[in-house]
Amino acid sequence: MSGGLRHGFVFLTLGQVVFILTGYATHIFLARSLGPAAYGTYGVLLSVLSTVCLVLTTGIPEAIAKFAAEKPLEAGGIFARGIALQFRFSLLLAVGYALLSPIIARALHDPSLTLELCITALAVPSVALYAVVLGALNGQHRFFAQALVVGGYGAARALLIIGLSPAFHIWGAVIGFVVAPLIAIVFSLPSILKNRSVSELDSRAIWLFARPVIAFTLALAFLMNLDLFIVKSLISDPDLIGFYAAAGTIAKVPYFFFSALGVVLLPIVSSAAGEVGGQVLGAVRNAIRLTFAVALGVAAVAVPLAPAVLELLYGQRYTASALPLSLLIVANTFYTLTFIVSYALNGLGKPALAMRLGVIGLVIQAVAALLLTRLFGPVGAASASCAGGALVLSALVLASRPHLGAIFPLRSLLRVALSGSLVVIVGLVLPHRHAAALLCSVPLALGYVMLLILSGEMSLSELASWVRRTPA
Repeated sequence: MSGGLRHGFVFLTLGQVVFILTGYATHIFLARSLGPAAYGTYGVLLSVLSTVCLVLTTGIPEAIAKFAAEKPLEAGGIFARGIALQFRFSLLLAVGYALLSPIIARALHDPSLTLELCITALAVPSVALYAVVLGALNGQHRFFAQALVVGGYGAARALLIIGLSPAFHIWGAVIGFVVAPLIAIVFSLPSILKNRSVSELDSRAIWLFARPVIAFTLALAFLMNLDLFIVKSLISDPDLIGFYAAAGTIAKVPYFFFSALGVVLLPIVSSAAGEVGGQVLGAVRNAIRLTFAVALGVAAVAVPLAPAVLELLYGQRYTASALPLSLLIVANTFYTLTFIVSYALNGLGKPALAMRLGVIGLVIQAVAALLLTRLFGPVGAASASCAGGALVLSALVLASRPHLGAIFPLRSLLRVALSGSLVVIVGLVLPHRHAAALLCSVPLALGYVMLLILSGEMSLSELASWVRRTPA
């Protein structure tokens, strides 16, 4: 992995670590203090709001990052134009979301959620501006500042929700959704707007690039959250919904960690211009291949330890969702790689390809999830997510071959898959039912790395390159 990719990835991963730790501290606190039923409501509210806000956290911010990386002298004007476009769009989306909240609540078979859904619409404009700040920092390759904003936002949201929920219950979480982005904006927006340069780029160019990115990200968000929505709609037991929400929350950890690579790839590929056909594109392929190997290793270690993870974080009652958690961990590994490959394509100016495949995959997964959830309950919903994630990733890798080359050679796929399967088998043989079994994660992870080295998929020098200091 080249110096620029590695340093950006490390900075953003550290920011994501803070964001994830504070986010999961919030989830664990609420799951234990509110109980499975109320926590399930929180999980559904968060999933709906996150899906709506993805229209704003991608698309226009990605367009800003891409064009600012291509035209650094015009960055200030691009930022100003993007902020104005994003804010107007967010107001329209917030109003539409509030008006549709009764319909969304009925679709979830829970009309009592209407008021909470309506109030969370207040978070939409602030999340929109927060996303533009990240896009601007990303376009300037200011990955360290971007990491600080991401981590600070996560910490502020956790403090607000944990501090307010004991007195206001679900409403405390809603207040945290609304206020936390405003805090991040106040501290970071002035540094974005201090550059007063002028840009000839018009809003139409930003919007034309943003549309397919928004469509793809919405499709990916629904792919990642559709199972929970269908479980909420088809299953009447509120505790089962809470258990499944807990499993889905844990399963997204790999996505939050490794998606940082996709965020770094977009501006680097965009600014490379003529280099894309050579050294930069080779570094991109290698970075994606290594991330795939590491992400699959994390999944292989986590799958057999799912009961222990649930017991440690949420308590003994939540171990009922161990099998769905194992399936969702694998599914989210597929989603993570889909996100990274799509961002590399976005940097090449090919956002429509991932959009089309994402929408097709969403339709197929929706049908499968409806059928399997009716037959097998939460396990069926998780199985549909796993199959849908594998289908979309496979199609995207094949379709992107003319633009990115062979990202996952067949030999690499077989080596990584075999190593991961052996780790899962060994993990299932070892004691894995209680929290103390998490101590087995270290030897399992080391065993996976040794298998990769012995198979020739990864070398010691390649491992050292992740930590060796080189010019960015």
